[in-house]
Amino acid sequence: MKKNRLEILIFIFFVAASNLFAQVDDIDSILYEANNRYKLNEMNPEGKEFWLCFMQNYKSENNRTNTLLLELFITSEFDTDVQIEIKALNFRKTERVQAKTVVNVKLPYLAEVKSSEVIEPGMSVHITAEQPISVYGLNRRHQTTDTYLGLPTKVLGKVYRVMSYTMSSPLLPEFAIVATEDNTNVEINPSVITQGGRPANTPFFVTLNKGDVYQVVGKQDFRTNIKVDLTGTFISASKPISVFGGHQCAYVPSPPPVITACNHLVEQIPPLTSWGRHFFVGKLEKRSTYSWRVLANSDSTRLFLNQKFLGYLNAGKWFEDTSSTDIQLKADKPILVAQYSQGFKNGDSIGDPCMILISPTQQFLNKYRFATPVNGDWNHFITVVIPTNAINSMRLNNNRVNKKIFRKIGITRYSIGSIQVPYGTHSIDAEMPFGMYSYGFGYGADAFDAYGTMGGQSFIEYEPANDTLAPMVETFTKTDEMKMIIRDDREDDTGINDVDIMENLGFDVKIPKFSKGVPQLEMNLKNMPGVPGKLVLKITDLALNTKYQSICYQSNPKTGLFEYKINDGIVEECNIDEGWMIGLFAKTNFFFHDADFAESGNMNSSIPIIPRELGKFKQATGSGLSIGLSATHQLWKRLYASGKLNFESINGILQAPDITVSSYRNPETGELFPFQEGRNLTLTGLNTVLDVQIEYYFNSLIYSFAGLNSTFHFSKAIDYSSEILTPNFVEYSKAEKAIIEARYPEKLTSLNSVNFGSELGLGFYYPIRYNLSAYFEMGYNIYFGSLINDGDWNISRLSLLFGFKYRI
Repeated sequence: MKKNRLEILIFIFFVAASNLFAQVDDIDSILYEANNRYKLNEMNPEGKEFWLCFMQNYKSENNRTNTLLLELFITSEFDTDVQIEIKALNFRKTERVQAKTVVNVKLPYLAEVKSSEVIEPGMSVHITAEQPISVYGLNRRHQTTDTYLGLPTKVLGKVYRVMSYTMSSPLLPEFAIVATEDNTNVEINPSVITQGGRPANTPFFVTLNKGDVYQVVGKQDFRTNIKVDLTGTFISASKPISVFGGHQCAYVPSPPPVITACNHLVEQIPPLTSWGRHFFVGKLEKRSTYSWRVLANSDSTRLFLNQKFLGYLNAGKWFEDTSSTDIQLKADKPILVAQYSQGFKNGDSIGDPCMILISPTQQFLNKYRFATPVNGDWNHFITVVIPTNAINSMRLNNNRVNKKIFRKIGITRYSIGSIQVPYGTHSIDAEMPFGMYSYGFGYGADAFDAYGTMGGQSFIEYEPANDTLAPMVETFTKTDEMKMIIRDDREDDTGINDVDIMENLGFDVKIPKFSKGVPQLEMNLKNMPGVPGKLVLKITDLALNTKYQSICYQSNPKTGLFEYKINDGIVEECNIDEGWMIGLFAKTNFFFHDADFAESGNMNSSIPIIPRELGKFKQATGSGLSIGLSATHQLWKRLYASGKLNFESINGILQAPDITVSSYRNPETGELFPFQEGRNLTLTGLNTVLDVQIEYYFNSLIYSFAGLNSTFHFSKAIDYSSEILTPNFVEYSKAEKAIIEARYPEKLTSLNSVNFGSELGLGFYYPIRYNLSAYFEMGYNIYFGSLINDGDWNISRLSLLFGFKYRI
């Protein structure tokens, strides 16, 4: 038995460990955010018990019909019996719901709550089922309709803030509270004065029993500088409660100019514990613009619209704007977001206001079952927000969703799409969590009407974790330029704090201005075509998590094209195999001779006609040109091997004045002058020089080199002659010159066949195009030993080289 337990424990350990490492190693798992928070309880909007209500809808004297229609739409994955009860109206009904169908249940119109600040005992709609169900509420009069998704008892909380809308006289904002247990003490702190005279920002208290409904309506105020809006009202209870927010019949948008086409607004409000910090709001199908609101629960809440910092919101305060595009909203503290369809008179000539609560990304689910909560002349739609790399996995009613309907949301990791669906119940799922909401617009007999509702979400109660993850980097490359998106947009991410350039060689890059805490930042990088480059960025978030990103731009020898290589961390070298480079060069050489010999080999004292004491050859200099070929290959990072083959002559005239000095009488004047002869020696043969060198690049343009070389004297030709040094006006006769030329050797037998040396220097490299570069070198070469085998004749060389290298 103990052995079995041990095996079970080992199995559990390895399964848990494999799951953990899979999440860390797979970047896609970041989207699940599982390693960013401590989940206390994960719940979805399906349940077996619901406490709902229907707030007051507007009744216009101009309506063609005053009929109020209150309905429930119930759907389930399973066959189940559902009981609906309204105690105050003695209403009880049992409905059989077949699996994957929708059943609509009509309720008495008296279930509408019309009072304000009056406890309505037993006016709630209590729903129970044997199997999990989803429930939608429909509150409808002609051309004033909205729906809400009912939240089961298991996901309810004790603390809420109300999302509503602004008064459009005489149409008023409202909210309602339903108690799920007896002796529930409720604290209400209204954001504006109530219809019953409760002052704004002053808490008051009520005690409710199970099934009681307590509705609060704002008080009319016709002053132009006063906005009657219950949004932000704080509600706290001793036991779980249901809270509904909305409006009798709102004009949307409320800021001037007002679009006069009102509609009932209602949503069941999620508790504060399930609010989020990252939202996406999409365009409504067949509508040109929409309105949206953000409500804060904490002071100094930083709010971003896409990558723009909007400002700070304090607790209970809200911000409203309109948009005609898909948007991203990000905050550093939990917020509640609502989307509002505008009145049909905004120019669309379709639809009307409706209110939709938007789910935060961390509350997304993998699967939703939903129903279209109204039948008739309606176009029903769902909007889906999904990680872009999960689009191909999405199924609607087990059919793959066409990926062409999706469009990417700015530079985020998400895409959004709208799908038209028929009346009825539907299921939609994907491999990764996604968000959805449903809405519809009437036409024909139901024209100028609309509904909208949250499609569902997870209701997670969690303790926010510290931001321990560094920002992420995503790149998109084109020829000689790159787009980089820096992201710090996961659930517990605090946003980008700073981007610093640590090293830059060859990149044209500018850090755009941004507000600290932005979730994404886009940068453009460019390079001079064919010029290698290196860039190192240091990226930090507000939690001071740091990421280093290295980007190399170098040639790929297989394609002949320059490419970007992205590396995490600091890469000391941009290590891309550059292949072989073949070069052609020309070189100017400056030779420095240091000799100390009088005779060598076949060059001796017996050569002169008249024997004389010969002097020694000493220092001399000379210069000349040479040409050659080179080959270079990268060894490792900044280290290259290079070979050169060139052909050169060792230039310079060595002179050796005789030791013997005699006299010379001028035949014309009889004057005596000192007479001295000397010898001149020049190497005239063409030598072959082979260099083997190591090059070290300090950067992509400057390098140093050092190496060994061999000089092969395949020709030992010399120019050896005698010369009268003084007096300078005396020359050999033609006959004497002929004798000297005949007696002096043309080759030096003592010249070594090969000499070795070493060279070091500095080089400069300039790419002209991806496979052609120019280079310049300045080197100093010292030859080992003497050029001759029987004396001292040492030389050194300073050279200036210019050439071209071609990459193969």
